[in-house]
Amino acid sequence: MDGPNSTRISLYQASLEQFDAQWGSEGWEQWTERFEIFADARKVPEADRRMLLLNHCGPEAYRLMREAVAPDKPSTKSFNERVQAVKDKFDPNPG
Repeated sequence: MDGPNSTRISLYQASLEQFDAQWGSEGWEQWTERFEIFADARKVPEADRRMLLLNHCGPEAYRLMREAVAPDKPSTKSFNERVQAVKDKFDPNPG
């Protein structure tokens, strides 16, 4: 597949390690900051970041996200709702 979409997909697949749940809440905050830098550097539109997050976060973060938003699916939530859902799994009673 050639054309602008194949180029866009290639840029989005560049390297960003998956989140490791052992990093905890602080690690999740740092990982999401790095994800946003990654997306900004590749000029990923806001609308595409929602799905790109699901693709890059890794199985542990996806599992946490899925548990947090159940019975809904993560794909139905906004980018910020997804990020907050994982953060809340680590620290359900902040402050």
